[in-house]
Amino acid sequence: MNGLVTRLGRREALVSLGAGGALLLASEPAQASSAPGSATLAAAVEAFRVALLTGNAAALEQLLAPELLYMHSSGFAQPRDRMIAQSASGYFAGLAHVESQFLVAGDTGVAALTVDQVKNLGGGRTRASRIKVMQTWHWTSGRWRMLARLSAMLPVPGAPTAAGNGQ
Repeated sequence: MNGLVTRLGRREALVSLGAGGALLLASEPAQASSAPGSATLAAAVEAFRVALLTGNAAALEQLLAPELLYMHSSGFAQPRDRMIAQSASGYFAGLAHVESQFLVAGDTGVAALTVDQVKNLGGGRTRASRIKVMQTWHWTSGRWRMLARLSAMLPVPGAPTAAGNGQ
């Protein structure tokens, strides 16, 4: 379902999201427009990925709502200003969306992503991980701004498991 794009009415979205948190999405062709829609949401999500990877603080300032709630897979809630500063310091060595789904209902957008990331740890060390990310976006003043982000750690493909066998 990589790149699946959909647009649902507010009622359909609430029913889909309310049923055990499952996203039941129907695909439709992506259409470029200046109205809030899946194509513009996908573009904002990609702009956020690029801003994180390049450490572009100015772009992050534009993409993130002042009220941002940014939760890491550890459960740590990071304030917006600290998240921007950390990203601007070259925190990411690699960042790729492996799978993405988009849902738009009125002026609210949700992106469900599987992300492979490589973080710079200092001293030339890096750490690779795979996470599932849920981002909530709000369409305001003609653009998407991220309101909330939550992630959960996933196993890295090919990495050794606790039993020592790579799967």
